[in-house]
Amino acid sequence: MKAIKAILLLPLLAALSLAGCSEKSSTAAADPVGVREAVSSAVGGGKAPVLPKIDTSTPDFAVKSWWAYLDELTAFEYRNCVKLASDTKEFVNNRSMLLAGDPLKSREDHYTCRDLKIDRQIKKVHMETETRSVIEVVMRDAVGPRPDEAIPDYAKRDVEQGYLYKYVLVKTPEGWRIEDVLQWNETNVILKRDPWNRIYKVEPKSYYFHLPYQ
Repeated sequence: MKAIKAILLLPLLAALSLAGCSEKSSTAAADPVGVREAVSSAVGGGKAPVLPKIDTSTPDFAVKSWWAYLDELTAFEYRNCVKLASDTKEFVNNRSMLLAGDPLKSREDHYTCRDLKIDRQIKKVHMETETRSVIEVVMRDAVGPRPDEAIPDYAKRDVEQGYLYKYVLVKTPEGWRIEDVLQWNETNVILKRDPWNRIYKVEPKSYYFHLPYQ
């Protein structure tokens, strides 16, 4: 029945999509939240994500807009995780009929949902040229570990002081865009390598057969 409802709503979504294409602006237009939530509910998902206001007029505004986008996506994924955990609770609890010891314990967090909150602080904004900017950022987990989680010794410094990032932005006719994201790696310093690791690297896709826990 939910699939049928979703199919019936597709023509309305298509019409809204075409209407949205007729207008362009530097900031995001208002989303048809009610319609998207109706479709999401029809197909059994959680509350649909809402596109935040996008401002790319300056490098720091562009980065903050990206963070708002990520936070909305993360919240959406958390809501779906909670719903999935609820829907499968009875099924998952039956694992004890088949597993014991470490195999059972290792799957206890299989559907544990983490409400991720990130504290981000801009430390420096470098305007290298009129069309290129580098922003230095410190990020921390605003929630922290759970009572049953221990922080490894090698990670304590980063957890306590924060993780260092760099955002490289370029100016386009449509506004500022993030071109690269780099993270500081202390191990690379010891190995006398470039301490900044690129987060996004486009590499040839490869296939290997991966078996989940059996």
